[in-house]
Amino acid sequence: MNEGLPYRQIMASVDRRLVPLAGVAPRTVTFLASSRWRGVRGAVGPDSPVPKVTPHLALQVVLDEVIVAVMKGAGRDPQAGHLARVGEEVREAARMYDERGWLDDPLSYHRTPPPLEAPMVAVESSLGIRYEHLSWESDYEPWPDEPGRDRWQALDANRTAHAYVLRHRGGPRPWVVCVHGFGTGRPLLDFSPFRVKRLFRDLGLNVLLPVLPGHGPRRGDRPGGHWMTTLEMLDAVFAMAQATWDIRRALSWIRAQGETAVGIYGISLGGCAAALQVAVVPGYEAVVAAVPVSDLPALFAFHSPSRFRREAMQLGVLGDPAAAVFRVVSPLAMRPQVARDRRFVVAGRGDRMSTAEQAHRLWLHWDRPTIAWYDGNHVGYSRSGTAEEFVVEAMAGSGLRVEPPAAPSMA
Repeated sequence: MNEGLPYRQIMASVDRRLVPLAGVAPRTVTFLASSRWRGVRGAVGPDSPVPKVTPHLALQVVLDEVIVAVMKGAGRDPQAGHLARVGEEVREAARMYDERGWLDDPLSYHRTPPPLEAPMVAVESSLGIRYEHLSWESDYEPWPDEPGRDRWQALDANRTAHAYVLRHRGGPRPWVVCVHGFGTGRPLLDFSPFRVKRLFRDLGLNVLLPVLPGHGPRRGDRPGGHWMTTLEMLDAVFAMAQATWDIRRALSWIRAQGETAVGIYGISLGGCAAALQVAVVPGYEAVVAAVPVSDLPALFAFHSPSRFRREAMQLGVLGDPAAAVFRVVSPLAMRPQVARDRRFVVAGRGDRMSTAEQAHRLWLHWDRPTIAWYDGNHVGYSRSGTAEEFVVEAMAGSGLRVEPPAAPSMA
């Protein structure tokens, strides 16, 4: 009778996708302990609030850590030569971008797309909400000779852009562009976090929700936002550049419908896309970045296992070359073209996905505009009453609302 398997054989039989879960407890304990310690020194920065360690916050941090671990486990280990190939692409791109002046002037990397004139429109419904589903040929292409261009162009489903629209009948009124986070891009997943009913009915706004590259119906046979979990660094650059291009085309369509003002509101990865959009494109009335990513290479490094991170640094996948390349799609490398009093940031003290540090860095770069901190984690953003009220007040205070008609006079 077999009295037991050798340790290595037992470990080999464990599903490798479960391994990242082993880090949940130590990462949670480390964060909570450092939060208590930072209470003396200041938290994310000397001008940011200190997380108050409570059982509720601890549970929320655990939830974020579990979700991050599952996301890590869902990706396959990199195949032999993967990181070396990506590192070579990054170094080649850094040389090309420097020679063309894009590192000194990141705005010049972004081309002006043609206006969107006649998208296909289908009427659909989700969660009891009727909306229009717009689709059109994106027409975005990486620059000729950019490393990784052919790979990106081979993603057929991604070549069609999509957006979901809720609009009122009648004349021109304000619009808000709502940019979703990582892994979503479908009404069932996005209407609730954005509180679209409240934006549409209470504020009277027309609402457009673009689908980010590689998400929702654009993902094809790959996981949503695959480029964030596989460290395909140039794919991440293309994704953010194409998001800017596609949203800019959608904005031209909004202008053609008639509008009195347009704001943009992004959550998580969408916060990064929204911040990049207002740096590249003028004319937005306001911008709200909620639990935003602001530095993608830094976030990739933060969530990478230490052994994997060391190898990626050695091969140039992370570190200085990647930081240089990402300047062309970094909201931290360009100035926002929205007035300071119309910039808004929302951050969670216990955010372990985008992290509070990323929100704080964007807030500093935006010259410390109005910011709302809530006691919760990343995924808890959609349940935060503090965050919801802040966003509604930010929209209304920026002119993104339709005043109800005045009551008839009794005279």
